[in-house]
Amino acid sequence: MSEWTTIIDDLTQYIQVQKELGERDVPISIETLGLFRTGAVTMKTTPPVPRTQSESVQSRTVEKSESVSAVSGKEDFVKQIDGCTRCTGHLGRTKVLTGRGKSDSPDVLFLTDLPEEGDAERGEFYSGICGRFMDKVVGAMGYTREEVYFTAMCKCRPIDAQRISVTEILACSELLKKQIAQIRPRVIVALGAAVLQGLFQGRQAVSAQMLGKWMQYENIPLMPTYHPDRIAPHPEAAVSARRIMWANMKLVLEKLGR
Repeated sequence: MSEWTTIIDDLTQYIQVQKELGERDVPISIETLGLFRTGAVTMKTTPPVPRTQSESVQSRTVEKSESVSAVSGKEDFVKQIDGCTRCTGHLGRTKVLTGRGKSDSPDVLFLTDLPEEGDAERGEFYSGICGRFMDKVVGAMGYTREEVYFTAMCKCRPIDAQRISVTEILACSELLKKQIAQIRPRVIVALGAAVLQGLFQGRQAVSAQMLGKWMQYENIPLMPTYHPDRIAPHPEAAVSARRIMWANMKLVLEKLGR
């Protein structure tokens, strides 16, 4: 097989991944082609299994049948967040954000570190560029936003939100633990290293080798993957990260039997 045949095969597979993620325009530069030529990007893809209409209806029916006690528990949790002053994050808080999506036993809980900039003003998690990317990922997995759950480890976005501190992580960890116990997801997807650091609080070293490796949090399967801000702002420059993240999501689908 010639070098150019290999490049064309890998390029075809790359475009297939973008198609699975819902992309219709795929910009490819000379630099991207260079990644294929050097062998930095290779992949095998299997199209995700789409959800049937009956499955979606059943999912929505289950969500609507939440018990009164479950709803009451969520209301109490919102009150706890609203009155929380455990760290300096509350100083810049304009609106309480607890989560978005199916809050009663969803297949997948997507856990990020912080709300995106502008989330509080819009009143929902992942309302910006990372959210639009995650919509494509969730859709490619065969779900809608209403059928999975999004939340953040820290419910407030600190004034200086470039990085969250250990203090903020520890301050939010107990509330997050309670929230996950209430939601009862089948799988947790940890978006970024900061999430792993917060969940395990230094009890386990965090490294890139954890990507795509199953872990456990409170007896719930947990899949670590890239934070979408590694990919969404510059999708063409993040070819490898996008490939790895999508491969991780296919492992999640496999775990769920989809």
